[in-house]
Amino acid sequence: MKFLHLTDIHFLMNYPEVEDGYLSIFNKMTHPMEQLKKGLSMVEDFDAVLISGDLVEEGCKEDYIQLKKELRDLLGDTP
Repeated sequence: MKFLHLTDIHFLMNYPEVEDGYLSIFNKMTHPMEQLKKGLSMVEDFDAVLISGDLVEEGCKEDYIQLKKELRDLLGDTP
């Protein structure tokens, strides 16, 4: 059985535009879903997905709901 391990997605539907401090790193990053799509294109096959770490970046309920939808779109019904 092959597992795909994902971690620290730090998803938000809307990233803040902050000039200073920790949150400013999001101004220059590629959106996590784009990174995930790119990574998945390099993986041949897997039987299950294990996701650990930070799913969202201090997100709200709606961010978790949207992330779940986007992961389902990318991963289908993979357990």
